Amino acid sequence: MRNAFSFVLVFACAVPLLVSACGDRTPDNPIGPTPPGSGSGPQTVTVISGETQAPVANAAVRIGSQQGTTDSSGIVTFEDVAANAGVSIEATSFISPRQTRLNGSPLTLIPESLPFYELVYHSSDGIGLGYLKRWEGEPGREVPFYLPPDMQAPAVVRAHEEAFRTFNAAQNQIILRLTDQASAPCNAMFEPVATAVAHVHHDRTRGIYGCTIGYSEESATRVNRITHELGHVYGLLHGTIPGMMSITQNTGLDFSPPEKAVMRLMLTRHSGNMPPDADSTSSGTMSISGSRTFTIVD
Repeated sequence: MRNAFSFVLVFACAVPLLVSACGDRTPDNPIGPTPPGSGSGPQTVTVISGETQAPVANAAVRIGSQQGTTDSSGIVTFEDVAANAGVSIEATSFISPRQTRLNGSPLTLIPESLPFYELVYHSSDGIGLGYLKRWEGEPGREVPFYLPPDMQAPAVVRAHEEAFRTFNAAQNQIILRLTDQASAPCNAMFEPVATAVAHVHHDRTRGIYGCTIGYSEESATRVNRITHELGHVYGLLHGTIPGMMSITQNTGLDFSPPEKAVMRLMLTRHSGNMPPDADSTSSGTMSISGSRTFTIVD
């Protein structure tokens, strides 16, 4: 059985955060000033579960001063609103309020039953990143991962290849593969740490774009440990439910079904989404810019 993880999260630079109440996985549009020429008129809003795609009935939907409630089909219609107006949605058993923008597609809600909040916003260690970070771009993008010469021992290479297979099968946003190019966006090294450390590079608009995983000599050959660190590279924090990202109940070699559901649901939100589930970057909800690194020491 694996030992319990210790956890420290460090930002490479200060992040000023001002928080207010705040199949094909296409992210909902962020809130912001309504662009000119967006047009107004009757708008039908459809609200569904991001996990099951089932309609969400009795959801309270507000657009400006107008408010309505979804019917059994998850639908409510508004008169004379912009086609991309900001919208706030509240529903029992879902993380609420959901704040986003109309985009002509069904708007998704995240079930409270999933460990989305602790794995994405605020880990079970009591330390949070404050907002969602994920790899943006089209699904299935290959991300080269470089092992330097001092990490080319067969046992290290085999362990990484096995961990990559598990990670790649758990989600389809990025596909990790080993490369001999030292300029790869992701790489590994030996570091003077007890077990391992994940340095994840990200930007407010670009999302996550690179990583470095530091290992102790022993942990570099442990498939379970490598896969756990790849979870951090994806944007996951620590959780309390049994699974790959658990601090105390991580004994398997794969992500748990709830963890995989969270990984899929992260793709319905853009990097920068803030708790409880707000895409807004206006009105003081969030102030952050530039590239930075967050470091999780296990």
